[in-house]
Amino acid sequence: MDPDRLLESVRAGDKVAFAELYDVLAPQILGLTTHILRDRAQAEEVTQEVFVEVWLSAHTFDPHRGSAKSWVLRLAKSRAIDRLRSWRSSQARDTDDFNSQLTTWVAAAEDEAQQRLESE
Repeated sequence: MDPDRLLESVRAGDKVAFAELYDVLAPQILGLTTHILRDRAQAEEVTQEVFVEVWLSAHTFDPHRGSAKSWVLRLAKSRAIDRLRSWRSSQARDTDDFNSQLTTWVAAAEDEAQQRLESE
């Protein structure tokens, strides 16, 4: 079925058209998000989020600016990149926290070793 026609029906609240749109586009969306995220589970979550967004914001789709397929793919790309940036930011924070703790642990171990040497 044609994604443009399906999205027009989705704009009108047609749940059957939404299910058909999902069937038509979900494999491509999942492929794109998997390619970006390199993690199937994360890609599946993003794909689900994209289709929730399609359902909630179908009324904002402007067919004069592009096809329904390109609109949904653009949403998917954007959401996947957002997820990747969030993950990278989280990893950077975790690394910074670990390095900070490691510095504290090493300093504490050095202090303890110095105190033992002095007491001997």
